[in-house]
Amino acid sequence: MDYQEVDYLIVGAGCAGLSLAYHLAQRVELDSSVLILDSKPAFEDDRTWCFFDIEEHLFSDLVKHTWQNCRLIDNSGSTDAPCGRRKYSMIKSRDFYDRVVNVLDSDERFELVLGESIESMRSRVGSVEVTTDRRVIKAKQVFDSRPLAWARLLHSGARPFLLQQFVGWTIETAADEYSFDTDTAILMDFSTRDDQSISFIYTLPLSPTRALVEATVLSRKPTSRLRLTRQLERYLEKKEIRFFEILSREQGVIPMSAAFSRDRFEGRILNIGLRGGLARPSSGYAFLNIQRDSKIISDSIVGGVKVGDKLKHYQYPQMDILMDEVMLGVLEKNPHLFSELMIKLFQRCDTESLIRFLSGKAEIMDYAKVANAMPFKDIFIKASGGLDMGIMKYVRTK
Repeated sequence: MDYQEVDYLIVGAGCAGLSLAYHLAQRVELDSSVLILDSKPAFEDDRTWCFFDIEEHLFSDLVKHTWQNCRLIDNSGSTDAPCGRRKYSMIKSRDFYDRVVNVLDSDERFELVLGESIESMRSRVGSVEVTTDRRVIKAKQVFDSRPLAWARLLHSGARPFLLQQFVGWTIETAADEYSFDTDTAILMDFSTRDDQSISFIYTLPLSPTRALVEATVLSRKPTSRLRLTRQLERYLEKKEIRFFEILSREQGVIPMSAAFSRDRFEGRILNIGLRGGLARPSSGYAFLNIQRDSKIISDSIVGGVKVGDKLKHYQYPQMDILMDEVMLGVLEKNPHLFSELMIKLFQRCDTESLIRFLSGKAEIMDYAKVANAMPFKDIFIKASGGLDMGIMKYVRTK
């Protein structure tokens, strides 16, 4: 079996792994070898990453679609939240992959290999030994983005914890059948949900006849893709969208728990991406956190930290963790309250403060406004226990 030594090994060529590699590639002072491995045989246009336009990042110019308004819908009506200058934005994975791969291919410090699977990973003194289906690799530092951590946490009994699971189709409708509102992103449509689960439809119009439509379920246990697909079909039927072409499909599972972000190091292995808890526990938003994390890690690497030493990385503000755990604790025990909580939050909180909170950029007054907008009397008192759990966890960290 072949043998190779590298300074840095990035496991996974998804958003987190490629973002870190791209940030490192911008640093001309980097004098290290970087290997990126992924088991997939090729890149596909299989993802979309969305976020509020709250800060500049290295991929800002790849944003192809934006929405001026966000909307939540339930059986009693709709709630609109104008985004102002913080537009809701989308990046397509194909544009992202093309940008990063072109840069890495022209940089001799980097090697990107697809179609190679990790069989084992063992920390040694001064290195990590990684065995793949082709070779043995000795790396001084490993960044691991494999999407397996949620399954381990699911069986660990950690609380609060939910899985955000989704199936999405980008569809093209007949011009005379249905017209999408291209200025409005429908973040949550609860009109087809049942009271025993947290489920909603997410719709991003790309043109009057084209949209990404996703069925989403939040639950403690895994949900079948068939159930999500049927939920999506029922929604389209309810909207009387009967004739359409499916242009692309996507699916995923996002772990929603603060437990991932507490200790991301395993020896010389640093967990990144969803495995490292970079999906916001209360919302699942991850793209901006991944960019922040990649910048901090790359700054740490070129700032004099020795290869293999603990690197600086992104950490959630403690108040974000507290509030997220409060919300997740309530929702885990009382899923039927989710639509009421979210709609009242969007109705009562000014949009600027809410966007900063959801994007991990909240200021002191934003926390106060979000907390004040929460329907404590109507929801949190009904679901007693969630608030106490969050506060006690916060107290224990002090």
